[in-house]
This record gives sequence, C-alpha cells and structure tokens, in this order.
Amino acid sequence: ISSLLTMAQNYPIYSNYFFDPFLYNVGYVGVSGFTELNINYRQQWAGIEDAPTTSTFNLQIPTKGNVSYAFSAYSENAVLLTNSVAYGTFGYRVPFAEGHFINFGLAAGVGMSSIDVNGLDTSDPAVLNAFSTSYYLDGQFGAYYEFKNLNIGASLPKLFDSKTFSTEQFQEFKFAALNNMIYTLSYKFELPNSMFSVTPYLVYRTGENIQKQVEATGILKYKDIVYVGGSYRVDYGPSLFFGFGFKKIVDFGYAYEMATEQVARLGQGSHEFQIRIRLGKQKRNYKPKEDADPVTPIAETEPIPVAELEPPLVEDIVEEPPIQPTEENVSPVVIIAKDSIPSKDDTEEITSVAPKDLEELEDEPITIQTDSIQNLSTGMYIVVGAFNVKQNAINYSLELKNQGYKNQIGMSDKGFYCVYGQSTNDINEANLLRKKTAENEQFDFKNAWILKIE
Repeated sequence: ISSLLTMAQNYPIYSNYFFDPFLYNVGYVGVSGFTELNINYRQQWAGIEDAPTTSTFNLQIPTKGNVSYAFSAYSENAVLLTNSVAYGTFGYRVPFAEGHFINFGLAAGVGMSSIDVNGLDTSDPAVLNAFSTSYYLDGQFGAYYEFKNLNIGASLPKLFDSKTFSTEQFQEFKFAALNNMIYTLSYKFELPNSMFSVTPYLVYRTGENIQKQVEATGILKYKDIVYVGGSYRVDYGPSLFFGFGFKKIVDFGYAYEMATEQVARLGQGSHEFQIRIRLGKQKRNYKPKEDADPVTPIAETEPIPVAELEPPLVEDIVEEPPIQPTEENVSPVVIIAKDSIPSKDDTEEITSVAPKDLEELEDEPITIQTDSIQNLSTGMYIVVGAFNVKQNAINYSLELKNQGYKNQIGMSDKGFYCVYGQSTNDINEANLLRKKTAENEQFDFKNAWILKIE
C-alpha cells in the first residue's frame, strides 16, 4: 500500500486572458467603458475522450460615473463531473487623474457541482453516500492599477473553500481567500511612426493545491483591427494567438496551446475561442485626453473616430433678440471695438455701432457678417469653441480675432455654431493641426478637438 501527493488546477485556466482580463480579475469590470458581452469556449486536450471543456460568459455594464456591474457564469465538464458557478459583480473606480486610477471588483455567487454516479460501476460507500448535486458559496475579488500604458493587477479568484465532490448537499461556508492568487503585469508600447503596438504580459499564479505557474505573453496589434502573438507557460508549453475586430463592435480571438509531450501521445493541443460584442456607445473613457482625442499623427497612434466626438459646449447665455437692420446698417452686422470685446460669459446686450461712431475709434474694428455663417462642408475642422447661441459664437470669435487668432464660424450638422481655426481633408494633417493648436501658449486651446463632417 502506498500513497502519492498530486496537484491539479481547481479554477479555470485561460489563454485569452489579455483579450478579456475580467476572466482572471473581476477588478477589470467595465474597463472598456462599453456595455459588452464576452463569450469564451475552451476545449482542453482535443482528441482525448471526455477531456475538460469550459464555457464562460460575462456581461459587463459600466455607468457614466465610477460604478460598474457584471453578471457572469462558467461551466466545466470533465468525464462524469460538471461544475457551474454564477456571479454578480460590483466594481468601483478611484480616479487620481486622467489615465491614472485604481479599479476594484467584488463578485459573489453560488456554485453547483454534480457527478453522474449512475455512470459509475462501484460499490465504494464514499461514492454511494455522496450527493449527486452539491451547492456551495463562491466569490472573487480583484483590483488593478493603471497609469497611462502601465497596468498592474492582483486578484483572489476563489474567496471560499469548496469541494468538487462532497457528501454534503449544501457545503459548509469556509473563508479561504488567500489560498489562491493571480498577479498580472503589462505595458503597451506604441511603435514610432507606425500604427502598430506591442504589449508584453506577465502572469503569476499561486495556490494551495496547485503548482506555482509563470506565463509570459507578447501581442503585436495593428490598430484595433487585428493582432497576433504568442506565450509560454512554464512547465507546460507555448501557445499561439490570432484575433481581429470589426468596427469596434465585434471582436474575435483564437488561441492554440501546443500539446506537451505527454498530451501529444494521446491527442492534440487545446483550442480556445473568444467573442466580444459591444452594445451601444462608450459611456466613459479611462484614457488620458491626449489618447481619447488624438493629437499625434495617425502614423503613430490610431485616433478615436472623430465623428463620434461630442462637442464640448460652452455654457450658454440667453439669446438676445436679433439685431434689426437700419438705414445706416443695412445688414445685421455686429461691430465691436478691440478694447470693448465682451467675454463669452457676458450677458449684457450688444448693439451695433453706427458708421459715424467709427471715426472716433482709435483701433480699426473687426466685423463679422452674421448672414455669412453657413453649414460646414465636408472636411475636418479644428474646433476651439462650440455654442448653441449664434451671438455667443460671434462674441468669442471676435475676441480671438482681436487677440490675433484668425478663425471662422460654421454650423455643424448637429446645429452647433463652431468657432474653428483651420480645416483640412486629411486625417494626418488634422491630427497635427489639433496638436499645434492645443500647444499654443498664447491661447487656452488645450481642449481643442476635431470635428469631421461627411
């Protein structure tokens, strides 16, 4: 009679964790800012009869504030054993600055393990006395820290101790949070003068009943369209990755884990498929403003589609009655002396200055023909201010012109009066112009943005 100690995994292993980091760390709930559905299917050791399969899904729902929610579940099947868990997750973000924050996630749920005892030909009392279905309490906790392109995560994937095969129908509640831990580290490198990025990942797993495991991964991505990569899991073997996206709505990922020497004798490697579906518009953006509103050439960084950007409205004032034409002032023209330019928050009524009064002005006034404000044509415009009220746009435009900044006014397709400095039909040039505008030391144009008219 002899006995041996063996160790095996007691929580799911995923290759596509970089595709959906929520798989390993519930602290990543709502990280994209989109409501999204993720589905993962893993076939381990293909070709071996009754080899383990894992099916996972999660629905992540961020809010416009710092709170996020998620509903998730996974089910594992191996031979006669089935283990399923369903969770509800609450997440909260603690921001420090743009692109600098910590996100926490806490998940709680109920698990069910079942075994087909009728399929066993045994007289073992331990098996015969066991319940075919056993329920248990399960939970997870995770947190991750982000600073620009640096990302550090730590998670407790199993807060409570549970048995896969139990003689109790409702297993005893036992807290065992620190028995298993997963640590992740990544940094995204933007390749200069290109639309490619490289992101290395490092994962370290430790647990009471499993062998400590280290995995290194590298992903090469072209924009958000396609990616390829590979990884190596110590004492297990290499994996290969491939994925692509469609209009930032649907993304697909595939991972193939090459068969180790032992598995290759019996079957093939492991296959893993991942699908992500984004629902609706982005509710928030964690990235710095420079990333959310691109300022570098498209050859270096992929810009967010400028057509989706909402104009940052300046606080409106009550619109004044339109200026009526007179004999001396035939068209509705607002003529303001350089030294008497009102601020855009000034609510005092603005009147026309008759031509005879102009002789008394020392500085030549600047005028704007209000009837010349037309709808913007096709192109990309570097907008420094957007207004609901036409008069406010005129006031702001005059103020900038008198300070030496040439600009024009046009109406967007959404009905805003946009004050813009330059325009172009080329996205690369638009990014450069926006960057130069934002860096203008004479004016406070750091929130300048690109308006695309199609």
